[in-house]
Amino acid sequence: MKQYIFSLGLGLLALTTVSCNDFLDQYSQDLVVAKSVTDLNELLIGDVYLRSHEVDKGMNAGVYGFVNALDDDINSTGTSQQGNIANTAWTHTLAPLYGYFTWQQDVRYNYGATNKAGDDATWKTLYSRISHANNIIDIIDEMPHATKEDEALYHRVKGEAHFARAQFYLALANLYGKAYRPDSAATDLCVPLKLTPHVEHDKDKPTQFERATTGQVYAQIVADLNLAVEQLTLSPQPDRYRLHRASAEAAGVLLSRTLLYMQRWAEAEQAAKRVVESPRVKLAALTDFQMGKPFLTRNNPEVLFSQGANYVAAQDKGTSLTGAPGDFCVTRDLYDSYVDTDVRKQVFFSVNGLSDSISLSNKYERVTGENHISDGFLLRASEAYLNLAEAQAMQGKRCRGVCHVGPLAAATHRRLHAHAAHRSGTGRGDPCRTSPRILF
Repeated sequence: MKQYIFSLGLGLLALTTVSCNDFLDQYSQDLVVAKSVTDLNELLIGDVYLRSHEVDKGMNAGVYGFVNALDDDINSTGTSQQGNIANTAWTHTLAPLYGYFTWQQDVRYNYGATNKAGDDATWKTLYSRISHANNIIDIIDEMPHATKEDEALYHRVKGEAHFARAQFYLALANLYGKAYRPDSAATDLCVPLKLTPHVEHDKDKPTQFERATTGQVYAQIVADLNLAVEQLTLSPQPDRYRLHRASAEAAGVLLSRTLLYMQRWAEAEQAAKRVVESPRVKLAALTDFQMGKPFLTRNNPEVLFSQGANYVAAQDKGTSLTGAPGDFCVTRDLYDSYVDTDVRKQVFFSVNGLSDSISLSNKYERVTGENHISDGFLLRASEAYLNLAEAQAMQGKRCRGVCHVGPLAAATHRRLHAHAAHRSGTGRGDPCRTSPRILF
């Protein structure tokens, strides 16, 4: 039986395999051997899922903290008499993210190249989390799960580990690999695909890992998500854990998104359809859209899953898409895509009086401390409806009622046009790949 050592206090799984002896009993008092699904559950919580944490000054180069700066729906307001280079947003977000926002070859340099920051936090952190997920996946079948409680936990932990690995690989592929194209997926390079639990080292090789193809990476993501849906259907996630732990519905949304990227329309339709037909999936009521009230909170019924921080709803309200001079703003193109009678236009956005630019005011809740609704690793029921409509439309089908769901109709129309632009070569990059859309 394979045994892995992890720190009970820190939740860190060691990367070595050891024999069954009392060596550790003599020399380490804070390390234990994983002997149960409960041990692996603790590891999953502590070292696989990304934790919510406090964000003080808005978007940055931290773990997935820059992804929305890559979005075509974000612009900058420049500077003015009211917002010069001493502006807090300029100092802490706009200038440091110059390389990301303007799609520079080297994103580490700020505006003016006066400072160089690290750019590897996302890469290192996600691969570290994938490593822990690999360890869980490798040994969980050997863990005893004879009781009903252990069996239920076994299915959930196994499903969640596969879900997390898939979500992290999809993020890495979108950031560092080529866009998935069916005609070249077998040769287009993506990111290294590490699925084994052990440390791999060959002293005779100049590099230890090679980039896998987009076909290989996306095939693994789909396989992981299918298994996650299967396992989390066998043992549904308890409601009290569903915000920060994956469910079958959350895995289904991510699966439908991935299949859309791969242009596997019929499969994407079926994956999204299973989600919208789940009795546990709900859309927010129109009465939940209220002026001056944050829309995306932990109490919003359509939030299926969230992990990690929120960088566009920082505690410092002057540094998060305010539209003020020296800060980021929402593009007029996005704002004008909402008809004036769309309640989201009044709830999500406001016009900044200093610049006449658009701020993202009340879409996300702003809290003191940890914000439990991520701006990057968030999955919502509304996406399932959008993905279903898009998959049907790309097959030439009528939307079968999905397009008539009022709060989603405009967003669906916009996404379909964006996808068409990408396929015809008129769009910048892949409109579906850069980040979760601010639109819906």
